[in-house]
Amino acid sequence: AEPGFPSRSMTLVVPYSAGSVADVGSRLVSERMAEILKQQIVIENRPGANGIIAGEACARASADGYTLCMVDRSFMVLPLTVAKLPFDVNRDFAPVTQIAVSDGYVVVVHPAVRTATINELIISI
Repeated sequence: AEPGFPSRSMTLVVPYSAGSVADVGSRLVSERMAEILKQQIVIENRPGANGIIAGEACARASADGYTLCMVDRSFMVLPLTVAKLPFDVNRDFAPVTQIAVSDGYVVVVHPAVRTATINELIISI
């Protein structure tokens, strides 16, 4: 990084809508970063395309450290699920830190589906 970094505001690109869990978490982290770095952190929400829109914006940004991109694990499997990405996940990005862990997946069904367990649901399909 350049001497005196950061000397101006930074941008944190979030690949989800304003008000989403990732957005709220990003805002909490950016508040603390701004205090420590003594610079404003601007949140830029770029939802859509499973993170590809945000990823492309980050990959095209200047490689000066002033643009950060909040991603989740699904970002790392994009090369396996999307034939032509407008960026290379491994070449165009460098991990900085992990800020949260989420294992909260829930399976729900319509009340008319009479199952009480995941095994009953699988058998009923």
